[in-house]
Amino acid sequence: MAPSFSGNVLNNYDTKIGKFSKIGLQDEGCPPGMVPIMKIKSSHLRNEYSHSKYHSKNFTDDNPSQQFATYHTKSKNRINHGARAIISLENPSVEMGQYSMAQIWVQKGQFNGLESIQAGWAVDNFGKTGCFNSVCPGFVQVHPRLHPGSPFANISVFQGQQFVTDILIAQDKTSCHWWFTLDNQKIGYWPKNIFTLLANEARFFQFGGEAYRNINKPCPPMGNGHFPSRVLKESSYFVQMQSVSPAYNLWDIDPIIMDKSISNVGYDLVPWGNQRGNLKITMTYGGPGGNCGQ
Repeated sequence: MAPSFSGNVLNNYDTKIGKFSKIGLQDEGCPPGMVPIMKIKSSHLRNEYSHSKYHSKNFTDDNPSQQFATYHTKSKNRINHGARAIISLENPSVEMGQYSMAQIWVQKGQFNGLESIQAGWAVDNFGKTGCFNSVCPGFVQVHPRLHPGSPFANISVFQGQQFVTDILIAQDKTSCHWWFTLDNQKIGYWPKNIFTLLANEARFFQFGGEAYRNINKPCPPMGNGHFPSRVLKESSYFVQMQSVSPAYNLWDIDPIIMDKSISNVGYDLVPWGNQRGNLKITMTYGGPGGNCGQ
């Protein structure tokens, strides 16, 4: 059984937030009872291994290749069962051996004992923008058309039309499976039995951007490549940031429990607090990257 929450943005839409992008198979999808499955190639495995080495680390690790601008809980011991946000879709320019992404992290543990579920969009050294894929074993696909790894068809334009996606990671109260929901549609889940620390709860969540570069190379842009401002059309943003409470309710996050971390002067993050209306808890983030030092 998948968790169900009320008050989703798709039922209470505000054009200030942006339009939702098309994603997934452009036809009618798979026949009833079937789901799309990505054919695994050796290049996928090499790329996934390279990414997983860094995604599994804490941002506090001494890793000059990894850059970040995140809005996270101050405590790493805050019980929760997931997180949600609407995220603007961007297309930062990356070179070979780089990636730039925006995502939600739901985590428990630290350092080598860390377990983490992450969902968002990414531009890697192949220059594709889309959901993270499901190369790693464990994810159970249920949606007949939408699936991790599909490219988004529409990207935000600086000072122009903005496009967004609505992402929710939530643990089901009964099965304890972790469900991935995209634009109010349940895509699939990570079963409880593939986790140890995250089997029953998470203790930390964060929202924001991450970028990776090779040593002695410039840092790639993050978000739309511009420093954040208080204007959505000029910034990369997260709006309606929420968490799934210990009682399995979806609540707006409280800015009092949150803090921000920025790795480098090439990036920034601006928490807006509660904007009321449909924006609710909002932040802007990003930057041009550039010279990150050694």
